Amino acid sequence: MSASKSNFDKKMAFAAPVLSLSGEKLSVCGERPFARTRSAFGRRSSRHCGQPRLSELLRLDMRRNDQSAGSDDSRAAEGGQSMTVQATGTWQSSAFLESLLAQAPTTSSLTGCCAALRGAALVRLENAAREKRLPHRKMETWRFTDIGELLATRFKLGTLREALAAEQLELARATLAKADSICGQPSGNGTKERLRFVFLHGQLVPELSSSVDSQRSCLPSGSFADNLSACKDAVLQERLVSVVRNAPPEAGLGVVPFREEPKTLDYASGIGKVNDFFSLLNAYLGMSANGDGVFVLYLPPGSVTDKMIEIVQMADAGVAAHPRLILYLDHGALASVSLRFVPLESELGHEKSDTSATLMNECVNVHLEPEASLKLSVLGSQGVSEAIRQEQLRIYYMTGLSVRCEKGSSISVVNLNVDSLALRRIVLGVDLCGREASCNVSGLTLLQNRALGDVQVRIGHHVPQCASRQLQKNLVVDRSTAIFKGTIYVEREADGTDAHQLIRSLVLSDRARVHVMPFLEVLNDDVACTHGAASAHLDESELFYIQSRGATMDEARTILMNGFVGEVSKVVPYPDLERWIFERLLREIAQRVTALWRGDNRD
Repeated sequence: MSASKSNFDKKMAFAAPVLSLSGEKLSVCGERPFARTRSAFGRRSSRHCGQPRLSELLRLDMRRNDQSAGSDDSRAAEGGQSMTVQATGTWQSSAFLESLLAQAPTTSSLTGCCAALRGAALVRLENAAREKRLPHRKMETWRFTDIGELLATRFKLGTLREALAAEQLELARATLAKADSICGQPSGNGTKERLRFVFLHGQLVPELSSSVDSQRSCLPSGSFADNLSACKDAVLQERLVSVVRNAPPEAGLGVVPFREEPKTLDYASGIGKVNDFFSLLNAYLGMSANGDGVFVLYLPPGSVTDKMIEIVQMADAGVAAHPRLILYLDHGALASVSLRFVPLESELGHEKSDTSATLMNECVNVHLEPEASLKLSVLGSQGVSEAIRQEQLRIYYMTGLSVRCEKGSSISVVNLNVDSLALRRIVLGVDLCGREASCNVSGLTLLQNRALGDVQVRIGHHVPQCASRQLQKNLVVDRSTAIFKGTIYVEREADGTDAHQLIRSLVLSDRARVHVMPFLEVLNDDVACTHGAASAHLDESELFYIQSRGATMDEARTILMNGFVGEVSKVVPYPDLERWIFERLLREIAQRVTALWRGDNRD
């Protein structure tokens, strides 16, 4: 038995690079490679140089962490030095983290619904700092995404506790109106008033949001739309906190719920893992102990909203904001929500900063009870500033999004990245945990200049009879880079899984880059799973055919690009935004491609 097991382990070790689909051996903390093997009982395990099992090292026991966080806080208070100061000393090598943690509110209070979450996040951040596990290019999830410039930037921690002055409100309102002129009204909304919640640095701004009367008339009875600290129902509050506590690393403190071997904290390489650095940073810096800074949208059982609910985040120049949103749809609830980001060039209520960069690090936790349905649009920003488009103001926009679907629930996600920011990264994790749950993820990335767009999608099928669809379209020009990593994981018990993934990319200049990594990890034979990826230039024969019908070269390119992006843009819930993409953005890209062919190279 031992001899046969040894031979089998050798075969699995040889096959490990093939199974990872990355062509590289897996490693833990930068040490010697290890390979997944199967024990005598058929369960997966990890061998890595005599070290303890990876799942044992990384499994998060929230109760134990909560207690350790509390004891660490107590010891720090007794010693006259807070955990924040200790963490700041650990992060000396990073100007980014040193400046942010130094500005974090110091409190020795261990009470409040989110105190344990903040304590656990800080403990894990300290551990990562001690072991030098900041995100870098040698990590699998950051291999093509360089954030060295971001980590070298000193930001001000975005907070807003005082009311804005009249001139500040007017400036914010004008910027918002400029963004609305591009997006227009949501589909089916007509000329009705928007149902909107506007946030500056994660804090709700009532003057820019829908009135209380409008919220009451549009939201069903029994709904809750406010900060978590304002929730007086103890049972509901605990349910909401547990959403963050148990959420996977994309936007929470829990684990990716692989039953055989939970995968968390991807500071090493590996399929299906997630680097949770920015979600931990959000958990510690974005919420207070009592839940202030966490906005909750709760819809009661059987409720239906006929209006699009807009969540708009705003941030000043030179500021790092860490907002968090919880979307909780109870049994049978139906809703449509759009997430938007509107950056400001000037600074409202702050001293002038020495940096022309903005960091928006948002986390969104979605929980769908049985038979609930959600249409979620992640639109980002829409070219509201020429300074942004010309790289005079660098925007780093991070989104961590976790979704849990129970029996019969469904979610449709549309991710749009068309504003060519310095860095736009979205990490999406969907866990189908109930029978007949389904998800549909569509993405469109249109990049110019030196923009970098990074999309990481993980869909886990944990029970039978679930379905998922992924469709991603990338179009890059100049020196921009588009990255897509999509993972489909199917557990042993997930019979009847129907999962499909398709990625298409157009590369329109010699210096533009597209990195596509489709992954499948299937542990069940009774499935229908496919994935495909292709990258190409515009077809010369098709361009010639269109030109033979009287079109110019720019018009021919625009027609082909319209057909390429139309499959995704048609599901964007803003008709004016779709029209803006076709009539302005794609024409600009076509003209830019023509200029590049003529030798007009842009640095």
